[in-house]
Amino acid sequence: AGISRRTRVRMAEKKRKSPKKGGGSHGNELSTETSDSQQAPLNIQSIASQMATNPQVMAAVQKQLDSMVGKSSGYIESLPESIQKRIKALKNNQVDIMKAEVEFNLEVCRLQRTFVDKFTELYSKRSTIVTGEYEPTEEECVWSRDDDDEEEKELDVIKEEGQGGDKEEDKAKNGTDKEGSTTEGETSKSVKEKGEDIKGIPGFWLTAMRNVQLLEGLIKDWDEPILEKLTDIRLVYPDENGLNFQLEFIFEENDYFSDKVIVKKYISKCEIDEEDPFTFEGPELIATVGAKINWKKDKNVTVKTVRKTQKNKSKGQTRTVTKTVDQDSFFHFFDSLPELKEEEEEEDSDLQEKRSLDFARGEFLRDNFIPKAVLYFTGDVVDIESEEEYLDEDEEYEEDEDPDYEPQQGQAPAECKQQ
Repeated sequence: AGISRRTRVRMAEKKRKSPKKGGGSHGNELSTETSDSQQAPLNIQSIASQMATNPQVMAAVQKQLDSMVGKSSGYIESLPESIQKRIKALKNNQVDIMKAEVEFNLEVCRLQRTFVDKFTELYSKRSTIVTGEYEPTEEECVWSRDDDDEEEKELDVIKEEGQGGDKEEDKAKNGTDKEGSTTEGETSKSVKEKGEDIKGIPGFWLTAMRNVQLLEGLIKDWDEPILEKLTDIRLVYPDENGLNFQLEFIFEENDYFSDKVIVKKYISKCEIDEEDPFTFEGPELIATVGAKINWKKDKNVTVKTVRKTQKNKSKGQTRTVTKTVDQDSFFHFFDSLPELKEEEEEEDSDLQEKRSLDFARGEFLRDNFIPKAVLYFTGDVVDIESEEEYLDEDEEYEEDEDPDYEPQQGQAPAECKQQ
């Protein structure tokens, strides 16, 4: 079991080349059968197949490969001393380059901070439209690149070319039939008139988040009535250097908690690790500071009450025990995630995964979702993760599964190809 694959292959090759001795053959299981006249060639694919089905061998191979990670191949050490000295000089130069990258990234963060007021003004206008505080003018509501407008223009052209045609089309256009009953055109009109009583765009942020896989998975059925009261998500840079940021969720008055604003702050660092300077890749999120939500009585959706019946084995008596346990909810997003110590990073992989997902959501909200919220609401922006899944599925698509697929002349269908 301790013999490496290479050694075993060499043993098999050596046995193949050596003359067969009299008596029974006791070669190892990886060697191929031989005839009296000729030794059969070694089947490498067969050996690989046997190894792949042996978990002990695969574990030993993986352990050996893991032990090689980060080890030098010996090439650099074999170079002349003068070249090795120049390589060390280049590494010192690389550290200086990375220090310059730190300065560059910090300056970008400061520049980003200076544009906050400009973006805040635009985001505030968006918020007033969503909540209904401001009604856009007719001029502001004109969107010349709307696909619906293009379709209406094409329909107008068709109607003009077919004047005096189908009576049914005229009836739909007028909104009544011969008996004067309501048609689809009139019904659509009544719906539009009813919509005049609706303020703003109800459920704007909930709908937008539902269209993003990274966020949609957080939202449970019991979260939706609360998130329907979400009126805005604001991006704030609390520090002058622009390195840290916070997300402010603004809520209408609701039956679930008394808070009007729930804040989550993201803490970043932008510095070189002196012990491992070449790992620097830019500003890095290291922790979050969540918020304590002031839930109203019996309205906390992040927990649930569980009742269990316990029976006393000796007396035969039963009792009901009630306890509160956590349940999945969007509002766990506001839990704090302190900076991990080095030993914690190595030991708790589940916590690491949770932190990575949380940091990814924070950066996505900051860089994509808040700036382009209306595009996520309408679906004009394709969710990156969903698009990757679509591409993965497309790669697995087989032509013979397509009902419209016809093989080229002289080409046999996939199931008829000769093996």
